[in-house]
Amino acid sequence: CQTEGIKKAICEDFSICSFIDVFPCAAKLMDRQFEEDANNILYLGHLYPQKGVDILIEALKYLPEGKLLIVGGNKKEDISRIKNLSSHIGVDKQVIFAGCVPHSDIGKYFNGAGVSVIPIMNTMGQRLFTSPMKLFEYMAAKIPIVASDFPSMREILENGKTAILIESENPKALAEGIEKILTDRDLARKICEQAYEKVKNFTWEKRAEKITIFLRNVLKTDKTQ
Repeated sequence: CQTEGIKKAICEDFSICSFIDVFPCAAKLMDRQFEEDANNILYLGHLYPQKGVDILIEALKYLPEGKLLIVGGNKKEDISRIKNLSSHIGVDKQVIFAGCVPHSDIGKYFNGAGVSVIPIMNTMGQRLFTSPMKLFEYMAAKIPIVASDFPSMREILENGKTAILIESENPKALAEGIEKILTDRDLARKICEQAYEKVKNFTWEKRAEKITIFLRNVLKTDKTQ
């Protein structure tokens, strides 16, 4: 499973804890440098309500100079909801929709990103069970992260060291976290460099190696029972 939260939930319902381990998502390390002068806000992924993009749009009210690039969203109703909200609160000119792009092309949208966001909502699935690929891709691309402060995020991120963690569903807190990263570039550099060192333990190769070792141990255990 991908998080300790998922493992705990399974162990509470089934007596198979010895056959369960945690393998978070992963990313390919990118050969790119921290961009000192970058100032775009980057969101990568789906636009489902639980992903918190609505909160991110509302946060733009507190960031009149902020430019948000949204890469992703494959459902028309989700895109329409976000566009309508942007227009309704008067921040539509601050939002750029790149739409869905091939995964191989994602890297070019990282250029100019001064901060990345994971504004997930306070649902059980997001709070305990999520391990979004964008988390690891942001880290691997050396883009500092502002994320909702939940156990699922704290399994990987540490506030003030590898990310800025903020209260979920709070547009002002999200805006303050974004502004902190965009205005304090020394802090931003420190955060993304420490996050990059951390994500070296979460490459696809490392993940495959850990899963292989785990399965071999499970097979050995099963034979002895």
